[in-house]
Amino acid sequence: MGFGQQLSYAQASDLAQTWGETRSQIKQDEYGLEKGNRARQVNSEVLTSLKSQNSGVIVASFHLGLYMALAVEIGYLGYDIFLTATQGVIRKSSDQFQRLAQLTGIHLELLPSQSPRTAIRILRELQRGGLALFYIDGNTGTAGLKGGEKHGATFQLLAMPVRMRTGIAFLAHKAQVPIVVAVTYYNPAGEAMVEFLEQIPPPADSSDAARVDCTTTIYSHFEAYLQRYPAQWEGWFYPHRFLENIEHSPMAMAIDLQQVQDHIVQCLENNENRLLQANSLQVCVLPSPQGTVIFDGKARRMLQVNPLAGQTVQAALQGVGLAQLRQQLGTSPAALAHELSRLILSGLITIADSSLPGLDPSVLSVPTRP
Repeated sequence: MGFGQQLSYAQASDLAQTWGETRSQIKQDEYGLEKGNRARQVNSEVLTSLKSQNSGVIVASFHLGLYMALAVEIGYLGYDIFLTATQGVIRKSSDQFQRLAQLTGIHLELLPSQSPRTAIRILRELQRGGLALFYIDGNTGTAGLKGGEKHGATFQLLAMPVRMRTGIAFLAHKAQVPIVVAVTYYNPAGEAMVEFLEQIPPPADSSDAARVDCTTTIYSHFEAYLQRYPAQWEGWFYPHRFLENIEHSPMAMAIDLQQVQDHIVQCLENNENRLLQANSLQVCVLPSPQGTVIFDGKARRMLQVNPLAGQTVQAALQGVGLAQLRQQLGTSPAALAHELSRLILSGLITIADSSLPGLDPSVLSVPTRP
């Protein structure tokens, strides 16, 4: 399942609702962890075997299911845990993690991911037999708009091009320790699970290709679980942070808007039923507590829009004709033409077999990044 690839509007709405319900359950179970509740471990022998050899290890995970249970369960296995996080996460969650550490008797230390000293500290602890824990879909796992240009690469995750850092592969090679992928999720019976997958050896060398191959293996493991438990992934809440920034937003002058608007008004007044079109692989309409939101994957934008814009994009995704849309909405030609023009010039929808006289075609294209 990729974003917009196999999700209808109804399926996307159901996913959003289920995700909200799952988040409520996760919050309740996080309090349960502080009272001594446990998740069920699967294949923990992978870590206990390394522990018996006094081997350091890197654990890579996603914000899936009851993800805070992972640190607790690792701590019960006897490892000292060094978890990297942004300063914002440390300020927000440090007290909660420390309460968990005190109640369970585990050693857990939060390290600022942006600090250059953190990598040195982690390497030292790994060589001493410690464990470094990374949630690789967090602020520093995903490279975002500007990060990761030097130490990152583009990967396919659920049919989405995502820009991710390859830093943990670098650390694994430098410390010569394996990487273990850990997946947290709720099984069909509602049990919180912590599953450890097989070891991934450190990259054979320090080349970019070796780091990319290692990171690709990590994400391929996660992809299978994200497909199985999509509503349990926190990442759906901010997909725009994951996508590779491959396009810019289109730009248009006021005269361009007026030209397109005049042409559409003429089509509406002539009762022309030209089909609206939108690419479901790049555009999706989702409800939100604040109103309607359009996800523009091509330009990497989340747009909060008025109801008419949301209805119009949804109609374009369904291939509805102009005259049919006007009849369905009962909107005046001028109002509908204005909204259609904005959406066309934004690159979100098109009108099939429609020429726009006198309009420079480059206005409707999205310039690529230099």
